[in-house]
Amino acid sequence: MDDQHIEQELQKFNLTNAAISELNESYKDLTITSLDDKTGYAQVKNARMFVKNLRVDIDKRRKELTADALKFQRAINNEAKRIIDLIQPLEDRLQSKEKWYELEHANIKAEAAIKLEKKIMGRVTKLLATEAGYDGVAFTWLFLDMPLMMDSVRNLSDQDFDELLAKITCDFLAFDERRKQAANEARELREKQEAEFKQQQEMLAAERKALDDKAAALEAEAQRIKNLEKPAPAPVAELAPTPEPQPVYVTEPDSTPVHRCPPLVDDEMITITKRQYDELLDSDKLLNILIKCGVNDWGGFDEAERIFFESE
Repeated sequence: MDDQHIEQELQKFNLTNAAISELNESYKDLTITSLDDKTGYAQVKNARMFVKNLRVDIDKRRKELTADALKFQRAINNEAKRIIDLIQPLEDRLQSKEKWYELEHANIKAEAAIKLEKKIMGRVTKLLATEAGYDGVAFTWLFLDMPLMMDSVRNLSDQDFDELLAKITCDFLAFDERRKQAANEARELREKQEAEFKQQQEMLAAERKALDDKAAALEAEAQRIKNLEKPAPAPVAELAPTPEPQPVYVTEPDSTPVHRCPPLVDDEMITITKRQYDELLDSDKLLNILIKCGVNDWGGFDEAERIFFESE
């Protein structure tokens, strides 16, 4: 259906834009002023009924004009549906084969990607086994100067990677051997130092014990001598007053006179400290030594002895 035919059919509505404009102009001032305005009400109602009739006629004419078109449209739609129903199964079968092909290729591609990723991860694992450091970009080693980029690990052929890995592994084993040797030497040195230190500690402990034993023996000997030099306690008895004690000189086997002061007999007992008692013994011992050395031959000895007894 061409445009000219359509235009001709549209003219059958027999209502132009000018006629519609004229109606709007004629009815624009119609109004109902109040509830008592019956004339205004009648005019508005009549105008509305006239416009309604125009609308109904137009809709009726539309149905008349489109009846054949709707019939034609239904026929076209039904025929198109019939044909589509006939060819749809064929399209579905072809589409199924197409999707199978695409899916299979996608699976093959995905499997290849997974296989490649596993191979790359295997390479990474082998490199890390040589104590490589990895920062996300490159691999580095303590025993190698040049880093190995991750892109190279991905792109190297299997043969090239195996040759590179063999060289890195060889260098790593040599490095590890040197490290173990250095660790063993350090451990042996540490064990030797610890053994020497332990031996020194044992020697010092032995020397300290010997000194302690010697000091204990000297102390015991000094105590023994001190015990031998303690005078026997004087018997307590009622004795007649005795004259003032006088020095007594006893001749020892070496013919050296030794001073002895006879013990004083007294009814009263006194208590002194051990330190005071030891000082008395030491003073007596010193006096005997001085006498042995001839101090009694000193011209002032008699005067000193007289002063001592007078001070009593």
